[in-house]
Amino acid sequence: MYVFEWSKANGTYDSLASLNQNPKGTVSDETSRRNGTWTIGEELEISWASGEREKWPMPLKPAAQSISGVTGFATRLSRTLAGKSQI
Repeated sequence: MYVFEWSKANGTYDSLASLNQNPKGTVSDETSRRNGTWTIGEELEISWASGEREKWPMPLKPAAQSISGVTGFATRLSRTLAGKSQI
C-alpha cells in the first residue's frame, strides 16, 4: 500500500504561475521503509529515494491502476482523508 500526501495549498491559485504547476507531494509505503516524491503530468510519476521510478498511465483508476513496465495493477484499499490518498 502506498500513502500519498500533498500540501493543501496546492488547491489555491493566486497567480498564473501557480495555476500552471503540476500537482506533487510525498509518498511512502505502509511501513514507511520506502519514501519518495510524486508528481502528475502526462502520467503519475513516483520517484523513490532509492532511485527507482514508477510511471502510472492516466487516467488513474482506483479499482485497477496499471503501472508502466510492471505486471499487475494497484487497487485502492481504503477511502482517503483530507490531504492524503491511499492506493
